[in-house]
Amino acid sequence: MRLINATIFGFGKWVDYTIDFKQHSSLCIYGENESGKSTIQNFILFMLFGLPPKQRSFYRPKTSGRMGGRLTLNDIDHGEFTIERFDEVRNGAAVCYTVTGEEFDEEWLKERLKGMTLQTYQSIFSFSQADLNGIKKMTEEELGEVLLGISLSGSTKIYSLEKQLDLGLGELFKPYGKKPSINQQIENMDALYTSLRQYKANEATYSEKRNKKENIIAKIKQLKVELEEEKRKQKELEKLLQALPVINDYHYYSSRIGTYKEDMDFPESGISRLENINQTLLPLQSELTVLKDNEQKLENKLVTIQEEIIPSNIQEEAQILYKLKEKYQEDNKEWQKVKNTISKLTTQIETELNRLNIGINHDALDTMQFPFHIEKTWNELKNNNENIKAEVGKWLQEERQLKQERNYLLNQIEELEDDVLSEEQLKALNSKIAEHNGSSLLEKLKIASNKKVSDWKLDKKKKEKHIKNFFFLSIVLSILAGVGMLLTNQTWLIQVSIAFLIIGIGRWFLGMRAINDMEKLISNEKTPIQTTQITDDERAEAERLISLHNKKWSEIEHVTEQLKTNEIIRFNLLEKKKTHVEKDQQLKEQIRVQHEQYPFLKQVGISYWPELFHAMKQVLRLVNEKRQAINELEQLQIRINEYQFKISSFFKENKWDVAFSFEQQFNKLEGFLAHADKTQRQVEHFKGLVKENMIEQDELAQKICVVENEKKELFKMAHVDTEEGYYQKAKLHKEKLEMVHAREKTIARLEKVYPQGSWMKYMNNQIDEQTIAIDLEKEQERIETLEGKLSSSREELAMTSASLSTMESSDDYSKTMHQFEMKTEQINKQAKEWAILKTAKDILAETKRSYRERHLSNVMEKTSSYFTQLTGGKYIRIFAPNEKNSFQVEGINGIRYAVSELSQGTVEQLYISLRLAISETVSEKHRVPFIIDDAFVNFDSVRTKRIMKMMNEIAKKQQVIIFTCKKEMLDNSEAIEILMLENPIRIN
Repeated sequence: MRLINATIFGFGKWVDYTIDFKQHSSLCIYGENESGKSTIQNFILFMLFGLPPKQRSFYRPKTSGRMGGRLTLNDIDHGEFTIERFDEVRNGAAVCYTVTGEEFDEEWLKERLKGMTLQTYQSIFSFSQADLNGIKKMTEEELGEVLLGISLSGSTKIYSLEKQLDLGLGELFKPYGKKPSINQQIENMDALYTSLRQYKANEATYSEKRNKKENIIAKIKQLKVELEEEKRKQKELEKLLQALPVINDYHYYSSRIGTYKEDMDFPESGISRLENINQTLLPLQSELTVLKDNEQKLENKLVTIQEEIIPSNIQEEAQILYKLKEKYQEDNKEWQKVKNTISKLTTQIETELNRLNIGINHDALDTMQFPFHIEKTWNELKNNNENIKAEVGKWLQEERQLKQERNYLLNQIEELEDDVLSEEQLKALNSKIAEHNGSSLLEKLKIASNKKVSDWKLDKKKKEKHIKNFFFLSIVLSILAGVGMLLTNQTWLIQVSIAFLIIGIGRWFLGMRAINDMEKLISNEKTPIQTTQITDDERAEAERLISLHNKKWSEIEHVTEQLKTNEIIRFNLLEKKKTHVEKDQQLKEQIRVQHEQYPFLKQVGISYWPELFHAMKQVLRLVNEKRQAINELEQLQIRINEYQFKISSFFKENKWDVAFSFEQQFNKLEGFLAHADKTQRQVEHFKGLVKENMIEQDELAQKICVVENEKKELFKMAHVDTEEGYYQKAKLHKEKLEMVHAREKTIARLEKVYPQGSWMKYMNNQIDEQTIAIDLEKEQERIETLEGKLSSSREELAMTSASLSTMESSDDYSKTMHQFEMKTEQINKQAKEWAILKTAKDILAETKRSYRERHLSNVMEKTSSYFTQLTGGKYIRIFAPNEKNSFQVEGINGIRYAVSELSQGTVEQLYISLRLAISETVSEKHRVPFIIDDAFVNFDSVRTKRIMKMMNEIAKKQQVIIFTCKKEMLDNSEAIEILMLENPIRIN
């Protein structure tokens, strides 16, 4: 899992900032103290694992209302996803978004982290200078245990936990101690137990009286139960005596109900229902009789009206002719309108011809036509004529300007040629500049040679000193070897002595020879250099003159180009003049053709031809409209004549007077049609009344049938055929219902005395009042006997209780017993706590042993590799502690050292090696970034280079994020990108 991008909306001092991890797998974040490095680290941990509300409030920014941000990661299994977490949203819970748009919650994030918590991450994949500072305060034994805990889990918390468990066990119990709390509780319980044995001797007599009291209480309780039962029986007999009259009434009503027949069925509210049916039936029958009389009257009226109806064919023909009235009126109105239009058009045409005054009469317009392209042709002729006139003036103006420009350019060339240098002057100036540049180069070579001589003098002294020291050292070693040979009689030492002497003399001879050769070489380089004396001012003046010459020459070339351009334009102007003459001849020919086709154009200038076209177009449009109006007038007159012929023919066929005008004939047709329509509507009206009458008769007959069926249904329900039998059956049914209601009232009264039907047990037996009175007297006697026994038992109980109270007046025993029970409960609680701590310590020891067997060898192997690199090969192996020895390291010379024998810096290097090894081991399962916060601040430059070299190698396999304030670490970061916090990326 790799970090891709971190966007901080608000966290501590950081507001609206982003950090890009995408370009490199690892990052070194540099910043001075108080620059916000730790805040960024805590932001990453907050996005991965969250923070409790109190810590979130600590990091709430002062200048922003939002606290939170986004962190984008790349997971091997699930690809890229983004964590979003805000303090004020979902109580700080995370929301994860994948590149496919899916959304997941905090539980999904925990699954991606494979159950890793913040504490686990800080123990394995993160450490700082604070962790190293804690090691300085530990003893040898404590340091060994801490390093072992780190090698097992990556954290110092195992050692801290073991110390806490040992301290807790010692505070609770020690086998031969007196101060632990359990030891003190045992001594107190021994004293309380001795006191309890003394109180136990007096307990026998007390127990007998106690048992007697309990027996009396049980006897009193039994007597109370028996007394309550007898009183209940007495109350039951009294209640039965009170309810006896009601029970007798129930028996009476039940016997009366049994005298009626079983088939006493009768409709509900039968009498009122029959009377309602009779009241409904009589009005319906009367209304039916009235409807039948009205039917006969309507039939007679309908026959009279039908005799006045006009034949339908005559009505249809008259209707068709009458519809022509509207068309006739429209056509007549349109005829008048068209006639007026023709008159107006004639006047407009005459007016337009008079206005134009071009010699065209009205008859010539009837045959005149303009082709579709004539307007475009006249416009082109007008435009060509105007363009030719405009071009003539333009050419004359251009010709004058070109002549003026040519004369000006020729004068410019003459003036510039007077200011340029000659060839001899130009060569002399270039020679001066070259000589000055050569002398400057020789001067620089001279300075470099002098510096080289000075450096050689210093180097020569160092080499001579080194040669002398080596020569004296070889002589001393040779003398020592000779003395050793004399003292030990070892002949080979003389050979060593001679060898040292030869080496010293040879080294001295060769060194001095090399120095002399270098002296000769330096002397040869010191040969004097001859230079000419040309000043900087002379060189600058020469360069200025050459620059001015080049500038003038460029201006001459530029003016020459302009002169060539002027000649080309003048030539093009002559070509245009030739073309203009040809266009003018073509235009005159086109105008002549138009004059032949339209002679009236001779009286109009060519510039007005387009306007004349539109005017003539308007006149021709008016002529065309007049021609169409005349045709329309003729068609309207034909239709009007047809209308008059049809009306006159209809009048003649029906022998009506045809002497009326056309309008009067239409009016007579209208009156005829109105009378026929009125007669037809009267016939339809009376037919509708007859039909409605028949429908009402059918509806009344159906209603009467329904009512009669209801009456028959009532008789059927009462099992009778006549109305008289129905009333007799109703009387008997009423008497039976009264008996049933009376019995139900009796049952309700019994339910109040004996609820839930318990009175039914007295219905089958004959009960008399005398028997109940005798039973009441017997119950009273039994109650009095039980009350006497209860009074005697209460007196005996009072005497026994008084005796016990005297014995219990002393509370020493109870107090002692109470204290003993409290102490017992307290010691049990402490013993349980001690057992829990003991079990936890045993489990921790077993866990350490199991983890050590499985992983310690692998961790130690990787730790040795890292430790060897950090110490520059000074130590080659690390040994984990066993039963006899604590942590040990083996030097390059094979000697083993305990942790206490190492320097503080070496211990820190050992600690860092362990942390890196456990991180690499665990990262095989959890691919998460490794975060280091200023852990190497106390390292010197050599150790810094070594650790950064290691971090560069680790960064190739695992993402590493280093927070530091040391600039030396930046110089040694190869595979790690560098981010300077003073120039972060701002989000706008």
